[in-house]
Amino acid sequence: MKVLRILVAEDDVMVKRLLLRLLASTGHQIITAANGKEAFEKWRDEQPDMILMDILMPIWDGIKATTEIRKAETGQSRTPIVAMTGFTSPAEHKQFYQAQMDAVILKPFSTESLRSGIERVWAQHGPRDERQTVVFDEAGALDNVQGDAMILRTSLEDYAQTYERIATEIERAVTSHDWTTVRWKIHNLLGHPLTLSADGFTPVLEQLHIAVKEGNAEAAEQALPGVIEAIQALAQQVKAILSRSS
Repeated sequence: MKVLRILVAEDDVMVKRLLLRLLASTGHQIITAANGKEAFEKWRDEQPDMILMDILMPIWDGIKATTEIRKAETGQSRTPIVAMTGFTSPAEHKQFYQAQMDAVILKPFSTESLRSGIERVWAQHGPRDERQTVVFDEAGALDNVQGDAMILRTSLEDYAQTYERIATEIERAVTSHDWTTVRWKIHNLLGHPLTLSADGFTPVLEQLHIAVKEGNAEAAEQALPGVIEAIQALAQQVKAILSRSS
């Protein structure tokens, strides 16, 4: 992914130092703010690509800062905002999503959790022309079925015939808050030999999976369009392969 300008809003000096040390290995450019009001001002003046927003901060907390940013974004592109928190309950996370935050990264951090979290959020919530697209690796899919071209073709044909139904069933389940069905559909897709070889597919499913695991209907509905788009993007590539080989 491209180098991002990331605003880190964190009032705890020790946590901020740790964050900066962990983020140094990612190559992203970092801007810092010590409270929510300063975060809003830095967002307004610096226009970062993404914000990592602590929740408990002086003057304005993270939710207040996010609310003010969203109000000021009218007519502008939407900046992805990630809540950084030690709060783990679904009810607390629901508050973050209601404030129009895009994701949650739990404390304590690791380099990998930050890196993967940033990549996931950018893939889902960055500018549309830079969002992660699904790219199918045909050779990788063949490896996943131990080189059996017949099994791979059967999998391709099955996906081409069923993807519309799968997308519809997931959409209906999310809309009706049938989380058991959503979890089952995600599980099936993640284990499919085609999706295992589709770069960009897993992150969008994980976004929905996290929302469902937390019982966060609003976040699940926000993640749904990306999942449908990924299912359709993979289907287009699958159809092209079948057309080429017919």
